[in-house]
Amino acid sequence: MTVTGEIFAIGGFILLGLCAVLLLKEFNTGAAVCAGAACACGILLRCIYLLSQDRSFTGLIEAVNGMGFGTYAAILLKALGISYIASFCEELCRHTGQTLLAYAAGIAGKAGILLLCLPMAAELLGKAADML
Repeated sequence: MTVTGEIFAIGGFILLGLCAVLLLKEFNTGAAVCAGAACACGILLRCIYLLSQDRSFTGLIEAVNGMGFGTYAAILLKALGISYIASFCEELCRHTGQTLLAYAAGIAGKAGILLLCLPMAAELLGKAADML
């Protein structure tokens, strides 16, 4: 699954967790807090897993280059989309009072953008090393 797909999956998990917390809050506040913490832990563990993966984005970059976009422009547009999705989930969680889930949504968005930009950073560092 691509980074963008992973962020959509994490965003969906955040929204499901938020719904579960809000429903449980009506019946048992302690269970709602535990469900929110479990959801946040699951999100953070998924982000750690994604960051630990060694992914190759060459196929993705070649596909975008075939459409006429530059590599850097494609990464910028995807990072912009990830930031909007993460920000939307984060603000929705904050608005409903679930700050733990909002924090997890923000971390997930930052991890997705970091994963997306790693190949570009490696390429830029390689060019800088060649210049030296």
